[in-house]
Amino acid sequence: MKKDTIIKFISLSTLGLEMGISIGVGVYGGIWLDKKFETSPYLTIFGILVGFGAAIKSFLRILKKLNKEFSNEH
Repeated sequence: MKKDTIIKFISLSTLGLEMGISIGVGVYGGIWLDKKFETSPYLTIFGILVGFGAAIKSFLRILKKLNKEFSNEH
């Protein structure tokens, strides 16, 4: 395999990890805030939405990078 292909596979494989961590941090942060301020479930829902937003941003960033690299090859 080419070195460039391996780097693309690594970028894609880290995507799942980044998305999971983003959503997990949002959920746990929301749960913690709900316990602290006794606002259950509102801050947990907000944390989930923030986590999903961060995950989508990460996905789009990697997709844009790979698309740019693919268009430069052809």
